[in-house]
Amino acid sequence: MSAEGSNNNTAGFTLLEVIVGIFIISVIVIPVAIYWGQALDVVGELDYRQEAREYATNSINRLQQATREIEATNSGWSQDNDLVWPDYLETVAADEESGIEINSSQGSINVDKLTRQIDISNHQSNPNLKDVTVELTWDDKSLALQSLLVYKSPGSIGVINQLGGSNGNIYDLVLSSNQARVVTGGEDGVVRIWNLARGSLLAEFRGHGDRINAVDFSNDGTKIVSGSSDDTAKVWDLKTGRVITDFNVHTDNVNSVMFAPTGNRVVSASSDNEVHVWNSDTGTIATTFSGHTGSVRAAVFSPDGTKVVSGGYGDNIVRVWESGTGTELLGFDRHDGPIYDLAISHDGQQVVSSGQDDQVKVWDIETGDLSVDFDHGDSVRAVSFGPEDNLVFSGGNDNQIKIWNIAEDDSVASLLEHSGSVTSLEISNSGDRIISGSYDDTIKVWSKAIQ
Repeated sequence: MSAEGSNNNTAGFTLLEVIVGIFIISVIVIPVAIYWGQALDVVGELDYRQEAREYATNSINRLQQATREIEATNSGWSQDNDLVWPDYLETVAADEESGIEINSSQGSINVDKLTRQIDISNHQSNPNLKDVTVELTWDDKSLALQSLLVYKSPGSIGVINQLGGSNGNIYDLVLSSNQARVVTGGEDGVVRIWNLARGSLLAEFRGHGDRINAVDFSNDGTKIVSGSSDDTAKVWDLKTGRVITDFNVHTDNVNSVMFAPTGNRVVSASSDNEVHVWNSDTGTIATTFSGHTGSVRAAVFSPDGTKVVSGGYGDNIVRVWESGTGTELLGFDRHDGPIYDLAISHDGQQVVSSGQDDQVKVWDIETGDLSVDFDHGDSVRAVSFGPEDNLVFSGGNDNQIKIWNIAEDDSVASLLEHSGSVTSLEISNSGDRIISGSYDDTIKVWSKAIQ
């Protein structure tokens, strides 16, 4: 081999080597870099929440200690007293309409269910605290801290898109299994399919004679089922828009519909007190679940399809059934009012229920034991688990979406962009999108969900 040929082989690359190099960079290096970038971003958000929470809690402790001191000495209150009000709370104290009552003769400070949102980004050097807001709520007639929410606004979770073109209140929405489309149903009785990324309307299916209460995609994405106050459920061919099956067995409003994770089964729940599992192609009933003594608002399949969980609007009971036989396995009766919504965790171990009693309850699906109980503050119309089953999302009549950490038994964030009750929630598989429907006639897409 000549010296010239030897130099060409050591200094250059063959076509095969170039192809292999490109493959390694695209398949291994870039995904790893993206993964670690996302991981570091999540760590940063956890850091800002923890530091902000500690900062606010320490400030409240200072306030409570100062209050005890002035009550003990009966020395009254002075706005200039640094021991009483931490720096960023001075404006709250000076606000006569804030809900704070200052009684200088008794040396006491009373708070009447005060909630204040406080921007603390100017009081910390940590860059992760940029745009951080702390929401503090005190108990009536005391300075005991009732709740403390920490969240970024609008940087961490904010509305990035709004699906337009709907007419009337939104009652339900579902995200397709490929995460590309959203189906909605509402007051005007029209099924609509949307492109999630573009926010554009793809199709409208008309045929119901009353409002649509519930919708769902089949797991393979080829069909849609809808339930209506015209007492029917319809299965639609997504490609043609034609009705495949018209299920007209229920004798009152169809409030809930859901496809089984596999196969062609649908579960439906109605104001006629009945829950049915039926064949989506023929409308033939496979199983009937009888036991509720009033209207049934929600019914869902477990991830493996072996169980059905239903929630009673009339009897306030969550019931767990064997999907194939209709045998009732468990009944949870700890809600103090009608049940609005249900969801089952992705691992099939937990049930979350919500209702008119303002409560969000997480249960063990095998034992019925209550794991945790959250107070949303108003009737809760929609609930969902996050992709890792560590978070629960709730939407209520207070127009808010609230996020709860199950392990910490605490709130993570409160999102307020809707101007009407939040009636439906979907969380993307990656957790980076929240889709919400509301009585304000809008469907909002949020990013980025707290991990």
